[in-house]
Amino acid sequence: MKKILSKRVVITMCSLVVAILAASAIYINVSKPYAIIIDGQEVALVNSELSAKDVKKAIINDYKAADSTVLKSNFDKKIKVEKIDFMDRYEGESVFSKKKVIKHLEDLNGEDGEFFTATVVGQTEGKEDYTPDTVYIKNESMYAGEKNVKTEGKEGVRQVTRKITTVNGEEIDNEITEEEIVKKGTAAVIEKGTIGLPEGADWETYEGEPVFDDGGDLVDIALLYQGVPYRYGGNSLITGVDCVTFVTQMYKKYGISLPNSHKGLRKSGVGVSYSNMKPGDVLCYSRHVAIYIGKGKIIHATSGKGVHISNVYKGQKLVTIRRIAN
Repeated sequence: MKKILSKRVVITMCSLVVAILAASAIYINVSKPYAIIIDGQEVALVNSELSAKDVKKAIINDYKAADSTVLKSNFDKKIKVEKIDFMDRYEGESVFSKKKVIKHLEDLNGEDGEFFTATVVGQTEGKEDYTPDTVYIKNESMYAGEKNVKTEGKEGVRQVTRKITTVNGEEIDNEITEEEIVKKGTAAVIEKGTIGLPEGADWETYEGEPVFDDGGDLVDIALLYQGVPYRYGGNSLITGVDCVTFVTQMYKKYGISLPNSHKGLRKSGVGVSYSNMKPGDVLCYSRHVAIYIGKGKIIHATSGKGVHISNVYKGQKLVTIRRIAN
């Protein structure tokens, strides 16, 4: 009987010891969390032994381009996990879940990458709508910045592989590495002008107003509109203009807005004498306006001939001569 009791006591004691050890192990595991360390600085706690690789993977997943597969990544600082013995130094600062650890690290980093820099190169694949590059045709009879669409562009479809590089979630490069046309698109064809193109400007991309150095430039353009019909109150260089509108339209082509009235034109620019007239000056008569083109001749719009060249009028009273351009 004593032997049986002794065996029971031993078994009971062993079970108790095992239970105590198990409880201790659980206690030790819970009471000794792991610190996330970046560049030698402890920044957060986790309640399980997350590896630095797991933390990096989660951050990379947040910082990669949307819907991309990660090709490679790089951190500018070393991230590791280390077991700690004391928790009291982290009171009020502790983070205990993987999800919170990642958010905590990204919050610490901020929008400007104040803590670390994670560079991620990802890849996406899929179909995209696309429009072929526009084809530009130079038209030396049109003004700089003016364009005429000859053919409208049409979208196509292509299968594209892109390599996208992000730094802390911000896209810094997006490159097409492979491309296959699924449905062919049509390139737009656009005429672009060159008259009055500023020195050094690209005629294909210039979107500003044409410029000119003197009135002679404007005269060269005005001469192109000989034969445009006269139309009282008209403002189209195709269907018709009157004398005032012809003058204002010529200057408008060069980005200069003038009043569309006899009275307004008489006050525009600066006055010059008849003897000092030069090409581009506006001659304002009592009921008519014209552009001086040199050698005693003007170009203007009249009801009988439309836009045409004639000698400077002497029969009508010349009210003033205005110089708009230098």
